[in-house]
Amino acid sequence: MEENAAEYLRDHMADVLNAALHQGVHRRITRHGSAVAYVVPPAWHKAALEAMEGAPVIAEVPTRTARITVSALLDAAQWDGEHRVITRRGQAAAVLVPPAWHEAAAKKLAAES
Repeated sequence: MEENAAEYLRDHMADVLNAALHQGVHRRITRHGSAVAYVVPPAWHKAALEAMEGAPVIAEVPTRTARITVSALLDAAQWDGEHRVITRRGQAAAVLVPPAWHEAAAKKLAAES
């Protein structure tokens, strides 16, 4: 897992999405030193959804929109518990998830394996 500030996500969106999609990197996104969201690979998110109980709010957002509205997306993850699938050419590239959900899902998946 890697950690970056919210500004890094905005400025390096393509690199963050590529790392999630192609290398399986989970990236912790912070504001003022506190986690506000995680960027995770779509395949991991799918497996975590199957392992977790309850259905989170999930919406899709194109990469271009995600770059412009990154602050609002982070707020939605941190405060509203929303999951946002960031798409590239209509395909999932990464998923933005709340920190508490990510930590619970990672523990659950680790316990199941």
